[in-house]
Amino acid sequence: VLLYAAFGWEPPKFVHLPMILGPDRSKLSKRHGATSITEFQKKGILPEAMFNFLALLGWSPKDDTEIFTKDELIKRFDIGGINTAASVFDFDKLRWMNGEYIRMLTPQELTERLMPFYKEWGFCTDENPCDSDYLIKVSKAMQERLKTLVDMRELGFFFFREPTQYDPEGVKKSFKPGVELWLREVAQEFENLEPWTEENIEAVVRGYAKKVGVGAGKIIHPIRVAVSGLRMGPSLFEMLAILGREKVVARIRRAADWIENNISKKT
Repeated sequence: VLLYAAFGWEPPKFVHLPMILGPDRSKLSKRHGATSITEFQKKGILPEAMFNFLALLGWSPKDDTEIFTKDELIKRFDIGGINTAASVFDFDKLRWMNGEYIRMLTPQELTERLMPFYKEWGFCTDENPCDSDYLIKVSKAMQERLKTLVDMRELGFFFFREPTQYDPEGVKKSFKPGVELWLREVAQEFENLEPWTEENIEAVVRGYAKKVGVGAGKIIHPIRVAVSGLRMGPSLFEMLAILGREKVVARIRRAADWIENNISKKT
């Protein structure tokens, strides 16, 4: 202020912004986790989501709107909306907001954002490049389930690598003695299925469940664990259609052998 007065300049209006606190309401620091923009980028946070989130720390619009484009934020910003109290950096809310922005992307745009991570994780390499059409299908299938880009590594790895182990809770609930017989018969029907489409895959699974007199879930859940290693994920039939017949049949038969050797023979 003194410098402005010394030079005879008209000083701007100075505004004090509230402090940003960690979830425990102490000053935000590295012990709370990522605090630099590059760290958040490595954690799969989109720039537009971070911009939106930071804008709402210490400032609020006159309604409950939380998702804004950059232009909308600039247009709606009013200095009177700045809070006097300190703001809490809510990591869970940032993840939620990031998920909203991920769902605003087209599958192709999401694929482009994911590609650097695919290369980092070894999912796509120069020696083994991924087919772009395949990746776009994967993005479409997984888009609703992602809150950050790096979630794909844990939630969608099975699109790139065969699972080496099965979720323990999935094994407990779905890999019952005798299930291997159902899996082998379904695998045989899949092997002869033409054409390999989502609709035809669903018809086979539901038809088989009806044939053996059980609810469709009794067949669907073991297949999901067998193919992905996980209990939850995108639509099973969409997932199987994307993976392709060869991978699906091989994984189901591998799981059937695992159930026979590790569960059925031990009961």
